[in-house]
Parts: sequence; C-alpha cells; structure tokens
Amino acid sequence: MRHAKDLVEKASKLADALPFDQENREFDSLMSRVVFTAESVLDQTCQQGIEVAASDEEFRLYQDLVLFVSYYRFRERFQATIQHSLSKPDDLAVGYYREFERHWTKCWNPSHVKRESSYSCPHTFACLFMIRRAFHHIHEFIWGRSPEIQTLRAQIWESIFTHDFRRFGLLLYDRMENVTTLVSGPSGSGKELVARAIGMSRYISFDPKAQAFREPFGGSFHPVNISALSPTLVESELFGHAKGAFTGASSARHGWFYKCRPGHSVFLDEIGELSPAIQVKLLRVLQSREFQRIGETKIHSFHGKLIVASNRDLAKEIQEGTFREDLYYRICSDVITTPSLARQLQSDPGQLLFFGERFAMKQLSNRDAAHEIACDTAAWVDSNLGQDYPWPGNFRELEQCVWNVMIRKSYRPLRTKSTEAESLVNKLVRQQVPASDILAAYCLEIYQKTGSYAATAKIIKLDQRTVKRNVERASHVTKAEALDS
Repeated sequence: MRHAKDLVEKASKLADALPFDQENREFDSLMSRVVFTAESVLDQTCQQGIEVAASDEEFRLYQDLVLFVSYYRFRERFQATIQHSLSKPDDLAVGYYREFERHWTKCWNPSHVKRESSYSCPHTFACLFMIRRAFHHIHEFIWGRSPEIQTLRAQIWESIFTHDFRRFGLLLYDRMENVTTLVSGPSGSGKELVARAIGMSRYISFDPKAQAFREPFGGSFHPVNISALSPTLVESELFGHAKGAFTGASSARHGWFYKCRPGHSVFLDEIGELSPAIQVKLLRVLQSREFQRIGETKIHSFHGKLIVASNRDLAKEIQEGTFREDLYYRICSDVITTPSLARQLQSDPGQLLFFGERFAMKQLSNRDAAHEIACDTAAWVDSNLGQDYPWPGNFRELEQCVWNVMIRKSYRPLRTKSTEAESLVNKLVRQQVPASDILAAYCLEIYQKTGSYAATAKIIKLDQRTVKRNVERASHVTKAEALDS
C-alpha cells in the first residue's frame, strides 16, 4: 500500500509542474501505473482481508486509496454526466450509481476496517462528482500556462474545497455558502470567469433512492452586473418586490436571493458601485442569511453562496466613505486576485499565440484558420507594440486586437498617459531602459501636470534648460511611437 502512496505522491508533483493542456507521455504513463497499482492493492485488501487499519495513519491511507480508485474508475462517466447537463440541465438522474454503490460496499467489506460515518456512499459519490465538476469548470474558464495562472487555479480550487479536502468532506461541504468570495483585479482580467468556475462547482447532495442529484447543477450561476442597472433595479434584481412597491411594479417579483437554490451562487459584479442603502440590506443578508422583498415585511431565507467582484481599491473607497467597512469585513473571508494580461505575458510571452488562438476559435470552427490568425496577431504585436506593451484593456483588448488584425492586419491601441507610465515601469522591471530615458519620462510627466518648465525645474531640482531638453526628447519619442502605431 505504501508503494501505491509513493506513486500517487510522485504523480501529484509531476502534475503540479505540468502546463495546462500540454500532452505529457511521462505523466500519462505514470498515472496508468498509479491507477493499476492502487486498484491491485485495493482488490487484494478487499478479497483477502489484509490488515490495513492497525493505526490511524494506515486507516487514512486506506481511505485515501479508496477515494482515489473510486474517482478514477468513474471519472469518465462523471464527465459524461457533466456534458449531458449542458443540454438537459434539469435531468438529475444517474444511471451508474448502483455500480458505484457495489464498488463502495466491496471496498469497506473487510470487518476490521471502520470508516468515518460521514463518508457514506451517497455523500462520497457527490464529493467525487464535485471534484470532476471543479476540474472541468476551472480548466474551461481559466486559460493559460503561466505561473500566475497556475497560482490562480490553485486559489480557485482552495476556494471550492479549502486546502484540506478531508476536512471539507467531513465537515464543510454543506457550509461553504456561508463564506463569501471576493474576486479583485483589473478590469478585463477574468473576474467573472473565476466566479463562474467557483459558482458552478459547488457541492450538491445525491439521493440514493431516486438515484439522482437533489438539485439541478446546470444553470447554478446567477450573475448581476450592478454597473448596468439603476439602484432600484439592482435592489429588485437581488431582493425582489411586491406588487405596487414602486412605480411600474405591476406584479410581484422574486429576486435572485429568493430563486437561488442550495448549491447555487449569486455573483455581484462591481460591488463597489452599490448604493449605501443597498449595502446596508446586503450586510443583513450576509449576517443573518435573511432578507425582505421591496414593499413587504415577510422574511425570506437566502440558501446560496454570494460571490462578489471589484476592480476598485475598496480600502480607498472605505476611506472616502463610499463603501461600508463592516460590509468589507463580511466579504473578505476568501479573496482571489486575478493577474493582468501584461503580467502573464511577462512570465511567458508565448502565451500571446495561445490566447489569440483561443479567441479565434470562439468564432471559427477551423483550428488551422484560428492558428493562422493567432500567428498574424502575435507577429503584428511583436513588430509594432513589443513585449513591453502593458495591455491596459487586458483580455478584452487582446480579443479586439485579434479581430483588428484579422480584418485590417493592424491594430491601433488607445494610448494614454497611464499607459506610457506602465510601459516605463515594465521596462524598468525587465531592466531594459537607460537612465536618460527615465529622466526624460519623469520630466515630461511633471511638465504635463505643471505646464511650466520653471515649475518643473523647481520640483525636480534641475536646471530649466535641462528640463526643457528632456521634455522635448520624451515628447519626440512619444510622438514617434504614436505614428508607428
């Protein structure tokens, strides 16, 4: 059994170092050996009654072996169930549960093996299916191979299962809705995709009598874009309203907090834009899991999980009095930060081609054509923008760049002062800028704010003629770059 454990640990380390979507024969070969060895050890233990639970450590090792083998025996059928739910989200039946139940009973047949009562067959089935859903959604929504993306996937995994899967399976599986997840990061960096991966991978219990899940897992994610709605509509979308509660409320309506079932999630994008009045009502939901519809006093319960996102500096918003501090301390128990596109490309410039192909494939069914468009985009960016381009629009900007290059074989980015400053910072990080360029850029930045060579010289403490010469030099470079683009 310890040989099987050693193989599992080796496979795990190799998998951690494996870039996403990259074929690796060594890994595939090792995993085949792991599964074969683990199944052989398990079958031998079950058939011959080998003593495996002489100590707590050995018992846990045996339990891990059962979970590992059970997952790999049924993972392809788990995946087929996930795919089936995409077209029929309300079909909750599972036709292979009885086979899983026979396998599970066989694993725990030796009389000397005593498992935790919380690890029942239906619960274990639901947990293993949840693992497959998490793998599926994390890799469906989160693209890339950079170290930053690998870290992001690990953060999402922990947000779903915590860092201790054993404790999750025993104690936390039905309590994670009490933990609000805050996704922060620059606009266009994929915050909603992170929220979808988490919201669509939650635990849903299984009914062994009906041989079906108790709640539909298709359509389990309910996004609300706060910035696109007026305060009244935001409140109605979330809490619902009674008939006649306000002008235009000709009939009663249930909001997402009411319609959200156990195992489902509500996602609030741009939470920093909530009005103070709605912030107070949201705070009550997080404190008591209760709410009222607009225009009525009846109390309703919220059974789902709340995921929120913001590209604002919430600490600054709290200092300025536009965001409640007590609300922040209700949403910061699980914080995930999405990395910018520029940061990812700095770690792995080759990802530009990968992302370009993925964007092209969203519109094209021909992989060769998508690859050609991606190559054209990468070549144009390399020749005209360079590796130091900061991509202020992140993935949204890159997607539009792909279409611009496809249509006109060029792309004209929106250059701003902040973009130039970010470009300089990127060059400094990469140690690819001389001191004279730093001084020229600094002089130009101050001059643009003061409008005076004399005032700029006073601030920087340089001769006025030196300041003018550097401003003109930096301005010439900026104009030349704009013309080249």
